[in-house]
Amino acid sequence: AGAGIYYGNDCSHNMSLRVPGPALSYNQSCTFAIWMAIKECPRDRPLIVYTTSEFVANALTRYAPSNAKNKWSCANGDLLRSITMRIREREAMLHIALIHPSHVNKHREAAESLAAEGA
Repeated sequence: AGAGIYYGNDCSHNMSLRVPGPALSYNQSCTFAIWMAIKECPRDRPLIVYTTSEFVANALTRYAPSNAKNKWSCANGDLLRSITMRIREREAMLHIALIHPSHVNKHREAAESLAAEGA
């Protein structure tokens, strides 16, 4: 599976990544992409992460306290734990925005194209 991270046209930070591991799910790919985006973005720069994965958006917001209390024993818990640690280290704003899977725009199309290249 692949992951695509798109910041903008001709941006050197755009990434096409191969997601490590066997038999990967869509949510694993999304979780990995979000982890890489947060990891690579300077801590002092604001970041808005758009995702179509309701699982990842909820796991990092609504369910993060209970997931942490349960030692991240949820699906993709290792990456979700790493993401929350990175979020705590950030000095600037981070927003995770859930977009509807049928919502299409040029940025999403570019991210999906990058993900296909990484696969």
